[in-house]
Amino acid sequence: MEKGMEGVRRLHCVIPESLFEELKRWNILEQIDSVITEQLWKEVQRRKKENERKRQLLV
Repeated sequence: MEKGMEGVRRLHCVIPESLFEELKRWNILEQIDSVITEQLWKEVQRRKKENERKRQLLV
C-alpha cells in the first residue's frame, strides 16, 4: 500500500480481505482513499470547531 493512503488503511480494517483485493485489482483504491480522506478531514475540522466552542464556554 502506498504511503499516505490512510483512508484505505482504515477501510482495509473493516472490510473482508476478498473485497479489498477486488477493489485493489480494479485500481479504485486511490479514488476511495480520496473520498475517505476528505471525509476524515471534514470530521477533524468539525471537531476542532466544536472543541473551540466548548473552550470558549468554559472561559
